[in-house]
Amino acid sequence: MVLDDLIAVFEIERSEASALFENPHFHHKGKSVAEFKELINDIANVYQWTTEAVKKAILAFPPFAGYDHERVVREGTEVYHDETAVKKAILAHPPFAGLNHERVV
Repeated sequence: MVLDDLIAVFEIERSEASALFENPHFHHKGKSVAEFKELINDIANVYQWTTEAVKKAILAFPPFAGYDHERVVREGTEVYHDETAVKKAILAHPPFAGLNHERVV
């Protein structure tokens, strides 16, 4: 994927796309546009979010794109016993997805 593809997929300004593309924690530069769109759709399905919400989460916290989101939700739900609350917390604060929730609690 090239910078212009990222701009088209995310529908963002060049400066935002450049910052994401250059982020060392964004590991999806080698994906095709179709693969990246599929990734966004897969994440949206796990959380039951819009693709716009997923894009916003990735822009806010680039490592978010690389998580195993089914595992994140499953493990968060095991700790907090409320899947809806886990998904809501991640939407509000994407880095929450990367925490070791057992250790946090």
